[in-house]
Amino acid sequence: MYEFESRVRYSEIAEDKKLSLVSVINYFQDCCSFEAEERGVGLKSHDINHTAWMLINWHIRINRRPEYMENIHVKTWACGFRHFIGDRNFTIKGKDDEMLIYAFSRWAFVNTEKGAPEKSIPQSELDAYGITEPLKADFKKGKIAIPEEMTAVDKITVTAGNLDTNHHVNNAEYMELALSAISSFLNDKYGSPAGDREEAGFSLNDIKEIRAEYKLQSVLGDVIYPYVAKEGNVITAVLKDPEGNPKLIVELS
Repeated sequence: MYEFESRVRYSEIAEDKKLSLVSVINYFQDCCSFEAEERGVGLKSHDINHTAWMLINWHIRINRRPEYMENIHVKTWACGFRHFIGDRNFTIKGKDDEMLIYAFSRWAFVNTEKGAPEKSIPQSELDAYGITEPLKADFKKGKIAIPEEMTAVDKITVTAGNLDTNHHVNNAEYMELALSAISSFLNDKYGSPAGDREEAGFSLNDIKEIRAEYKLQSVLGDVIYPYVAKEGNVITAVLKDPEGNPKLIVELS
């Protein structure tokens, strides 16, 4: 288990002066990265062994997004391992232990030279993280349903600013691209990138759940084709490769 204290910075907020959806993911990524470094299984260890943890999926539930300058407590812990798969919970709490945001995530331990999962997780990783009881919450762990009819929005070309230390589009950057596509869709349909609450019955500022499946990696220069659909109060975005294969599936509600 690992935890740290922080304060919501101006660079982390959305237009409503609250922690942005992408910043939520960045906090979770930073928290588990800090834990890896302190346990001796961080970036240097992975570079030597040509390994990495690759995100498979998230389910993030939001009770309340913390506001600008609010003090927050971020925590993560491993809650299950099997074969090459690791499960991990995250929480962000506020004053008086208020549960603001919590999440379940699933990761694959991969060999970066082979571009494929390892047969099993090394004992050094298992010993470093241990296992803590999973958070008692209603998380969805199945596949995200892709709507049959979706609207294409402007294609995206991956730039150097989208990449992380694995030379792939970062998990949070992927979400940023999906949210950008959703904003374009909402702007075309309702005249507002955030979604008009009255006309659409939907607003990005009111999101309570984020689900995402990371299917394929993207590298510098890749062209991504986003598709978006809205069904009731659920909006789905799929980022595809030129052949139509999903790279990222996001569901917001």
